[in-house]
Amino acid sequence: MTHRVSNLRLRSFVFSLATSFSLLCSIPAHAYFPFITDDTGTQGEGGNQLELNYVFIKERGVGVAEDGTYYPGDYGTSNSFPMTYTRGLTDDLDVFVGIIRQTSPTNGWMNSAIGFKWRFAGDAEEGWSFAIKPALLTPVTRSMETSGLGNGKTNGTVSLISSYLQPKYEVHVNARYTSNLSYSGAEDQQAQHLWGVSVAPVWVLNHQWKLGADAGLETNPNATSAQVAYAQIGAVFAPVKNVQLGLGLMGNRAIGSPSREYNWSVMSGVTWQF
Repeated sequence: MTHRVSNLRLRSFVFSLATSFSLLCSIPAHAYFPFITDDTGTQGEGGNQLELNYVFIKERGVGVAEDGTYYPGDYGTSNSFPMTYTRGLTDDLDVFVGIIRQTSPTNGWMNSAIGFKWRFAGDAEEGWSFAIKPALLTPVTRSMETSGLGNGKTNGTVSLISSYLQPKYEVHVNARYTSNLSYSGAEDQQAQHLWGVSVAPVWVLNHQWKLGADAGLETNPNATSAQVAYAQIGAVFAPVKNVQLGLGLMGNRAIGSPSREYNWSVMSGVTWQF
C-alpha cells in the first residue's frame, strides 16, 4: 500500500485545553490546574493570578493512505509551557491573557488567548454557581501553522461553567464550543467546530490538599472519528497561602477510529494569587 504524509496536526486537550487551554484550543485560567474542567471561581476586584505550567504529551499520530483511508501513525512527543495572567475587574468578573511556548517537536509560540470569565449567578462560596467564559484565540503565521505550532486563522471559544461547592467536596461541570479554522486544515481532514462536555469531582482533604478526577467527551479535530474521550486524575497542594502546586495525568483516545490514535500527558504547574 502506498502512503502519503498526513497533514493532521496534534490537537491535544491541553491546547484545546492549554486555549479550552475548551480544548485545548483554550488556555486554562483557573485555580484548579491541572484539571481541564474549569470552575466558577474569580479573583475578586483588584486580585491577580499568575499560572506557570508545563505539559508533556506522548501521542500516536494518524497516517493517511493514498485512497484516503486512515491507519496508525508514528509515535511522537511534545513539550510546552502554558502561562496565564488573570486580573479581577470586579468580584464576579475576570479578564485573562494566556500564551504557550512549545519547545519540541517545534520550538516557538503557539496560539494565544484573550478573554474573560463572568460569574453571573451564585457566589462561588457554597452551593451552585454559574459562569460564562469566552475567549479570542489569536492566529500564528502560516509558516508556524505548517510547522505545527497552531492555527493560522483567528478562532474563538466559549465555555458555560457550573460549580457546586461543599466543605468536603466540589463538582464542576463544563460545556464548551471552539472554532477550529486554519489554512492547512482541509474540511475532509479537520473538524471546523469542536464541542465538548466534561465533569470534575474534587475532594477537599484539608486546607492544603485537594484530589480530583476529570472526564469528558469532545469532538475529534481529526476526521478519523466523531469523538474523543478523555480521563484525568490530579492533585492540588497549597504549601503556603495563595500558592498552589498542581500535578495531573491524562489520557485520551479517539472513539472508533481505524487509526487508533491516542495520547497521554503529564501536567504540572504553580499558581500564585497576589
